Amino acid sequence: MRTIFLSAVLFVLMFTAGCVQNEGTPQNTTSGNDVNIINFAYEPSDITVSVGDTVIWTNMDSVSHTVTSDEGGELDSPLLSQGDTYSHTFESAGVYDYHCTVHPFMKGIVTVE
Repeated sequence: MRTIFLSAVLFVLMFTAGCVQNEGTPQNTTSGNDVNIINFAYEPSDITVSVGDTVIWTNMDSVSHTVTSDEGGELDSPLLSQGDTYSHTFESAGVYDYHCTVHPFMKGIVTVE
């Protein structure tokens, strides 16, 4: 009986250890050109990249969001569910303002040099 109890405790500890993560640490940290969508915000909300760079947005919220240009059609993601990504390669220098069509108060800027 004691062996079963200890085995169960060990299993629970191993299972929960894999579920723990540091609060405030984004899961998507693959490059300096990544933008996380978390807590109804783009993080970072303002990013500077070089011509030819690709920016990747990852939705980490439990609700859907978009990445949509304020003007023109440079950025036009589909509705992104939790875990979905959208990427765009910037071919021209400029300032690209964008928002979420579902939550228009969410705003971001990509500056391409």
